[in-house]
Formats: sequence, structure tokens, C-alpha cells
Amino acid sequence: MEATMALFQEVDYHQMTMEGVAARARVGKSTVYRWWSTKASLVIDAVDVALTAMRQGPIEVTGDSATVVRELVRRIVEAVASPAGRMIAAVSGDLRNDLAGQRQLAAMLGPHRAAGSSIVYALISRGDLPHDLDADLMLDLIAGTVLSRILLGRHPTPALVDQLTDLVLEGRLPRLSS
Repeated sequence: MEATMALFQEVDYHQMTMEGVAARARVGKSTVYRWWSTKASLVIDAVDVALTAMRQGPIEVTGDSATVVRELVRRIVEAVASPAGRMIAAVSGDLRNDLAGQRQLAAMLGPHRAAGSSIVYALISRGDLPHDLDADLMLDLIAGTVLSRILLGRHPTPALVDQLTDLVLEGRLPRLSS
């Protein structure tokens, strides 16, 4: 996993090979292929390890809901902007026609999304967010916004975290500044 992450930092995903990962890990190519039949499955497992290492503990749903939402947004932005998040973006093209890879990615991201959804539902149950809020769509909007910016070479900023927090809390889109 470390070799996969390190190699991804040095070369583009499409230039990364199973052979390169094996060489970096100082193991035989057959060892890598024994555990992962595709580069996509190897990368998804590496992403899982990296995201697990990033975990900061649960977000406590107490006190000010704005603080809770801001922390949730900040963590999503941080994860999507991390090397692990960039790896997900890079592998996504290979998963277009790979049902097994799609299922593997969904299973890997499932617990992370469930944690985010549970926070949203806790805020809904307290009356801090609208009862009919689509938690999955909200999480998609946050992650998708960050991903879109990264793909366009625009790195997320603290201002983006503030804007996305306002969007969740107030349901309003930020205005262009003059």
C-alpha cells in the first residue's frame, strides 16, 4: 500500500503499473497480481488504507450546528483534496465499465459516507437542518465541488469550506464577489 501511494505521488495514475508497484515494494510481480487482479483494485485498497489513516475520530453532534457542519465539510474537503482523494479521481475512468471495481469502491467508501450521513441525520433530528434534506445529495455536492475544482487545477481554500457550510446551513449559493 505504501509503495502504491508513493508511486502515485511520483507518476501519473496512467503511468503507474503493477510492475512498478512491485519493484517499489521490493516484491515479485506475481505477488502483487496474487492479491490484486487489476491496477484499479490495488489503488482502491491503497485509498482505503490512506483514508483510514486520516480518520480524526467521530464528530460530536453537540452544541452549535454550524460548527458541526463546518467540521464535516472541512473533513470532506480534506479527504477529497488528499492524495487518496486524487487517486479516486484518477481511477474513476478505469471503473466506468468495471462493475467489480465499482462495487469495491462503493464498499470502501460506504463507511465514510455512512458516518457523514449519520451526522446530517442527527442534525435533522434536532431540527437544525430541514427534515427533507437529501443527505446523500448534500455529501455528493460537497465532494463533487471539491473534485471539480481539483480537476480544474483550483485547490480548495478555507473560503470554500465556509461557502459550502453556508450552502448546507442556509440553502443559499454564494454570490460572485465584485
